[in-house]
Amino acid sequence: MAFTMLHPNHIWAQTDAVYAPSARIEESSLSSLISSPTMWSFDLSSDGKTVALLVVAGSKIGAPLWLVTEDVAAGRVIASHELGSSVFPAGGFAPQLRYTNDRRHLVVQDLRTIQVFDSKSLEPIRTILPPSDGGILLPLFIAGATNSDVFVCSFGTEQKFNPYFHTIPVQVEVVDVSSGAVF
Repeated sequence: MAFTMLHPNHIWAQTDAVYAPSARIEESSLSSLISSPTMWSFDLSSDGKTVALLVVAGSKIGAPLWLVTEDVAAGRVIASHELGSSVFPAGGFAPQLRYTNDRRHLVVQDLRTIQVFDSKSLEPIRTILPPSDGGILLPLFIAGATNSDVFVCSFGTEQKFNPYFHTIPVQVEVVDVSSGAVF
């Protein structure tokens, strides 16, 4: 993964833009912590100083899944937390993680649960549960609001994947991840 900064003149110019990497996060920077690391998902903090990563150790289903934060400029791991066994992405949905607007929390959807972690220590704070009236529901997708800690979390049943369109019925929870309040 590489981050590129553009000079403002390049944004509006009609000429070919020249990209210059400002930092590079590679799986090799994780190999001292995680055997055969493969990045599944990432999010950059709003200040651009830290990247959060969901990393699986190896390529086998059930391999350990890790939550890692890394200093972008230094390219070094700040904190790490093993989440448990990885689940193979099915039905077109994949694991996700997102920083909250204030950068205090990380929201992680790992295809088994949606959890909120302290972004500095990576200690778990709470689990966002699916609606209680929907039977057995799996987390499918998360999306955070731009200026608050409110997240939309969708849950659904595991369905057979259709490559042309999703026919999975979902239930949605709107949650303030800082307090755990459900709207």
